[in-house]
Amino acid sequence: MEPIDYSKPPFANMDYSQLELPFVLDSCIAKRFIGRAGHFFILITERCRAKYIWYVKEKNIVEIWARNAKIIAKVKKQLLKHLSKVKAQLSSETTTSEPTQENESTA
Repeated sequence: MEPIDYSKPPFANMDYSQLELPFVLDSCIAKRFIGRAGHFFILITERCRAKYIWYVKEKNIVEIWARNAKIIAKVKKQLLKHLSKVKAQLSSETTTSEPTQENESTA
């Protein structure tokens, strides 16, 4: 497998698309969605064989560069799946960390 070139856009001979995210990401969700040092974006980029993925906070979109539309569609699907997982995990953590009435009365 050839090494991945992490040069920055624009890229010649690459398709480009944007994924509009279904909701505005707060900083907590954005950090988990992207991952430390871009871990999850790098993982999705490599698994899908895309060229580059970038989150644009001001527009609430993810920019995607890849060789063709099929790869871009795969990246979008993986990003939405991952975002859904992150949101569910955070929701679960919030639910389990909220004090119950029983705990509040003993405090």
